[in-house]
Amino acid sequence: MRPTTLLFSLVLVAALGAMAYGIVGLLETGTCASGGPYVSVRECPDGTGTAALLVGAGATIFCLATIVVAFRSFALAGFWFGALFTGLGATFLYAQLTDRVDPSGGGVAWFLGGLFIAMGIGPLIAGGVFAFKERNDNDDEPAAFAGPYIIGSVIAHAPPQRPGEQR
Repeated sequence: MRPTTLLFSLVLVAALGAMAYGIVGLLETGTCASGGPYVSVRECPDGTGTAALLVGAGATIFCLATIVVAFRSFALAGFWFGALFTGLGATFLYAQLTDRVDPSGGGVAWFLGGLFIAMGIGPLIAGGVFAFKERNDNDDEPAAFAGPYIIGSVIAHAPPQRPGEQR
């Protein structure tokens, strides 16, 4: 394993952990508001801003690190995309099952948990399989997903449209 792969894996796991921790904190808080000229029905407790910051910073770092990983391996980037949604889906379900969701949530954690797991499980498995195969190849080139290259090649090499021609 390359040192950069290990480094980015640690960064991605830490960012995902920060997002999960912040999401559980926000789910415990429920709906609230603080500051401004309006009277809030429910003031936000201390730590709500920190939880929101963890989610935002974790998401930003995760996205940037996944983009960097994608330049080396599309399969590994697909794995991390799947890990993001599967991990966050599991976080929503964990919060719901352990009664850590404020009653004002109205079951949104059940919905998002199921949706995110459904979105993430396919890329997680496929990305993991292809990343493993890519790792065991003897060549130095990553086994990249060819879709964007094929589409770009077709567009770049398409014959020019003649005047009055419909496509």
